[in-house]
Amino acid sequence: SGARSGISMRSICATVEFSTPLGRVAVERAHLPHIVEKRQDARERYVHFALATMRTPFEVWSVEYDDGSQRLAYIGMFSGNRHMLVVVAQVNGLLLWNFMHSDRKALNKHRHGRLLFPNGQ
Repeated sequence: SGARSGISMRSICATVEFSTPLGRVAVERAHLPHIVEKRQDARERYVHFALATMRTPFEVWSVEYDDGSQRLAYIGMFSGNRHMLVVVAQVNGLLLWNFMHSDRKALNKHRHGRLLFPNGQ
């Protein structure tokens, strides 16, 4: 077991990698404490929705911002009112992301830019 070998699960799972339609993503656990920082928000309950949205999105849009930067908007559709928007930005070689849940109507305002997935259909 990990306890006997002196290897902790924390060191084994320091980075989680997964595939998206646009390529592989590596998430370092050391950069995630802010998710549970504000206990009253209970944001960790949305992590599974965010991961599912990035792995199997309904759509992915490339959005250009006023400063010329590009962000990727992954849109996930789930049964009920649990729809998810994951916005991903690359800044100085780092991947920064934010996720929020939304109703279907509010999600539509994020469907702009250049449709990357499903392949510009």
